[in-house]
Amino acid sequence: MQIVNNENFNNNELYKLKSKILSQASNIYHEMILFEEVKNKDNFFVLENEKVIAVVPLFFEKILKTRILVGSYLNLSIPGPIILENLNDKKFKRLISLILEEIDLRSIKYGIKNLKINFSDTISHQVGSQKYFSLLEKLSLYNFKNSFSIGLRIDLKKSLKEILKNFSKGHRSEIKKQSNQEYFFLNYDKKKIEYEEFKSFFYQSKRNNNDIKMLHELYKKNKVYAVFLKSEKEDFFCGLFTIAGNTVEYFFSKSSSNHHSLIIAAINFFKKIKFLEFLNFGVVNTLNSFELLSKKRNNIALFKKGFGGEKFKYMFFEKEY
Repeated sequence: MQIVNNENFNNNELYKLKSKILSQASNIYHEMILFEEVKNKDNFFVLENEKVIAVVPLFFEKILKTRILVGSYLNLSIPGPIILENLNDKKFKRLISLILEEIDLRSIKYGIKNLKINFSDTISHQVGSQKYFSLLEKLSLYNFKNSFSIGLRIDLKKSLKEILKNFSKGHRSEIKKQSNQEYFFLNYDKKKIEYEEFKSFFYQSKRNNNDIKMLHELYKKNKVYAVFLKSEKEDFFCGLFTIAGNTVEYFFSKSSSNHHSLIIAAINFFKKIKFLEFLNFGVVNTLNSFELLSKKRNNIALFKKGFGGEKFKYMFFEKEY
């Protein structure tokens, strides 16, 4: 197995692998780091017999208003390695060791204080498999500490009746009250929203301009849907949903009293896109006793859990240097 730096890798070859890579990604951040406007020299690849077997996103950024460098992306975890081949257990362990060793070397070189990586897509949520335990073992050997969180998603392949029966009584009541609300889900093909208008959606949000620019680039590639509530005077922007692999993610929303009807509208809309299997709500609980959710985030989590769905584990790991 051989490590190949990002700058030494043929971009044409990377784009040939793009659909295979992104089919294994459950959030938009893999595409943002690997393919979008980030000129990221720190990504690397693992080759075996001149064939790419793994793609490893890696990103270092400064903590706001300091000189401290950390391994994170947009103040979130770095999306984890994507393994492109079905390796046996022995090769899988060897590959993980090679990746973690290279991450260590680069982190020490840059003087990183700490880094946080989400390894969920590395094993495609196969919690309990032998590869899962091999990954945990290797991460422990390299002094990574776990920060597991619980995610929530709705299986869009289920019938609408089956999905609705798992909603809480309160949510069903709110949806009934808001049944007259009408939403429009727009991608770039349907409405060519230019950057300045797109940027205005994030007024008073904490997202920086680079983040918004990359989201707009993804919007132009139909990977982002902007949602509007129909109004007599002017349609009201409600939120964004992002597409990654077989998953649509509830990415960002404006403060609104119409969130219940927005979610049921999203379920109805995205069920019609045949390749989508899940509507992902993101993290609803943390399993790390040192990282308690704020009151606001707890309230958001309670709102999301009222839609039922299935829970899964996010594999966040952190390392101090």
